[in-house]
Amino acid sequence: MRLLLLVVALALALALTTSAYYADFASPNATAFAIKEDNLNCRLGPATSFRAIKQYSTRDSVRVVCQRRGMVIAGNYVWNLTPDGCYVADYYVATGIYGIWTAECNATRSEASAQPPSGLPPGVGTTVLSSSAASSPTV
Repeated sequence: MRLLLLVVALALALALTTSAYYADFASPNATAFAIKEDNLNCRLGPATSFRAIKQYSTRDSVRVVCQRRGMVIAGNYVWNLTPDGCYVADYYVATGIYGIWTAECNATRSEASAQPPSGLPPGVGTTVLSSSAASSPTV
């Protein structure tokens, strides 16, 4: 009987720990992620054609509020919105995940006003081949 109670208690503890881990990981602002490149530009929208309003260094970490598709950087189309209100290319953020894994962002007023007359998002369909191809500052 004691062994059964011990097994049930351990299983419950493991289940609670595991669900808490995944709930925390998947929720916006739950985890701060390391920046992989110095002088990483944080932009008003998910492409290099948007104005940079802040820069991060490898000493910084950022939280991800939401994510959206944007300009492809080294094969990665994901851009992360930070609590600073600007986007960084996911390629340069050490999330450890390829693809969108949290809530998707909606376009902001600043992004909508920055769209070209054709209606196509700036930079969509273009590719930066690698981080070494990018000049300083980084994307």
